[in-house]
Amino acid sequence: MEFPSDPLIGGTRISFERWPAVVMTTPPEVTDDELERFFEWWQRDVETLAEPFILVNDARRTKNLTASQRKIISGWMDPSRDSPLLGTALVFESKLLRGLLTAMFWINRPSYPVKVFNDLSQAIAWSQATVAEHTSPPAERRQAS
Repeated sequence: MEFPSDPLIGGTRISFERWPAVVMTTPPEVTDDELERFFEWWQRDVETLAEPFILVNDARRTKNLTASQRKIISGWMDPSRDSPLLGTALVFESKLLRGLLTAMFWINRPSYPVKVFNDLSQAIAWSQATVAEHTSPPAERRQAS
């Protein structure tokens, strides 16, 4: 599979090295404009991939998300969008940000699972298990067919 190149927008980096986990590493601060431009690139170049995947957002260096940025993120996770994205893992060291995001996704639930972690390896393990769960039929279904 051919992957899109990293857009290098506002210090945000994308890696496909742990496919089906697409690891996004965000900088300490990002502007609303950079976030909007990143999501435009994402919809155009990543959501057009044919195979299912999980976004792992490594935001351990991120210091703050403004209310407008939380709204941008929440709007981007609109459940009506057609996408091979099966879920999102968010990695934050800040207990406050983890709590805010967990609450945000209780209120505005996307159509796929969103989990908040404080450890990148746990997020990647969850993403790989989630993709495997959605792309491999259970043993009972395989035997019945």
